Amino acid sequence: MPREKVFSRQKRYLEMLGDLQNATIINSLDIFCPGEESVVFSDGELLYQDNNHLSTAGSKFQIERQLLPYLVIKGKPSANP
Repeated sequence: MPREKVFSRQKRYLEMLGDLQNATIINSLDIFCPGEESVVFSDGELLYQDNNHLSTAGSKFQIERQLLPYLVIKGKPSANP
């Protein structure tokens, strides 16, 4: 899917989230659409379950490439993003 179409689909809720205070918004657009087209496969695994939901492989892809800095591991905060 073209990056511009993904952005268009997400634009309304990203604008609403942008109004939140004291919240960290983690936008996954750059990891799933680093160029003009969205990444659909990684290491031969399908990243999406359907046109709007990540597969298990897609969730792992997001955790490894984006969310680890935000997670608490073994009771200790990881490095701040």
